[in-house]
Amino acid sequence: MVALGQVPEGSVSLEIVTTPEPAFNQIEYGESYQFDVLVDNLNFDIEEGAFIDPSEREFRFSGNLILYISFTVSKEGVLHVGPGSRSYVTALEEWDTSYDIAMPEIGGSNALPFQYSSTRGYDSRVGVDEWVTFTVDAQLYVEQYRESEGEKRYYLGDLVGEQILKYYVTSRSKVDYVGDVLDAVDWELTRARAAIAEVEGQLGYSLNVDLRGLEALQTTMGAAIEEGDYVTAMGLYEGYEPAWRDNLEEKLLAEAEEKQTLESALEDASEHLEDLTQNFQTIEAALADLTASHRLEVQELDAALSAAKTNGRLYLFGIVIALAGLVLVFLRSSRTKPAPVVP
Repeated sequence: MVALGQVPEGSVSLEIVTTPEPAFNQIEYGESYQFDVLVDNLNFDIEEGAFIDPSEREFRFSGNLILYISFTVSKEGVLHVGPGSRSYVTALEEWDTSYDIAMPEIGGSNALPFQYSSTRGYDSRVGVDEWVTFTVDAQLYVEQYRESEGEKRYYLGDLVGEQILKYYVTSRSKVDYVGDVLDAVDWELTRARAAIAEVEGQLGYSLNVDLRGLEALQTTMGAAIEEGDYVTAMGLYEGYEPAWRDNLEEKLLAEAEEKQTLESALEDASEHLEDLTQNFQTIEAALADLTASHRLEVQELDAALSAAKTNGRLYLFGIVIALAGLVLVFLRSSRTKPAPVVP
């Protein structure tokens, strides 16, 4: 292709009109569609046979435009690899063609229709979790020629218009699959609530696990399916990250660490209590020995005191007997002595 560089930008427009108009860029499997390629001359005023670039006087305008159009049926999906994912596109069928289109007058347009029956793609090569897509790629070029030795040689000039349309092909099985995915989301939300409630019941208090992401997915995905936008519904699901599981895991790990810390503290306290108990038993034994020793000393003191009391009584009794004897002797001597005679 020889670049011209002199065609005014925006002088020609290219548009593809699809009938019936697909909703949400989706076409139905088994239905027929017409693609009309519309070419409008906005302000392209180079006459047929005129030089494209008068300063070079080499290439002339043939009066035509060249339309290259290709059609591709592909399958697309998401491959999950570890914690991440990777999208892929695999072409299943491709075909292309080209046409000469006469340049319309300024303000005029030309149309080129294409028919397509959407019966390709959904077969054994495509899984139910994959999308079948149909892509239309149209490119519009200026045709130019150069005269050499009386012959015309034609070349592609500037690209003056391009449009790419991509449609997702829906089928009954695909619609059912998207519905099953929403049911799986509903089930996961129910299971998450039940699991969290069970854990909280065992702990006796709330963990405040964040389920808003999963709840939002359920709501928005359900609304998209209700509208018939299955592509958006699956996009929401494929882009969802189940954060509630990580949130629950983090909280449970925190609880386990806290419990482990408490158990360690209880073990330390138990060991300390055991040491105190042993010390107390040692003190009790020492007190018992000391009490026994004091009891022996007290018994010895009691015995000595009793003996002293007994000896003291005998001593006093002996003194009394001795005094009594002296008194009797004195009385006897007084009675036997003769009375004096008075002269």
